Amino acid sequence: MKNEYSSELIAEIKRLYPHDQALHKAAENHMYGIGRILDDRSNTNFSINVILEANSLEELKAQARNSKERVDLYIKWFQETKQWNK
Repeated sequence: MKNEYSSELIAEIKRLYPHDQALHKAAENHMYGIGRILDDRSNTNFSINVILEANSLEELKAQARNSKERVDLYIKWFQETKQWNK
């Protein structure tokens, strides 16, 4: 199996990290090391300040959904790359 990310994974990376051109390029070049970046950024812990500074419950829910999507993206990356060494 060729070590390449799916087009769906690359599109999801670009959607969730729209301003991170370096991450986009790393994904397009199928660099394995992006897993570390995705893992570091998939933190689901909210600081007390984030919770207290939210203007509405909907804003807080949106942040929680985004965090979950980032965790799901890391899991998707892991699932794809675990096949690379086989």
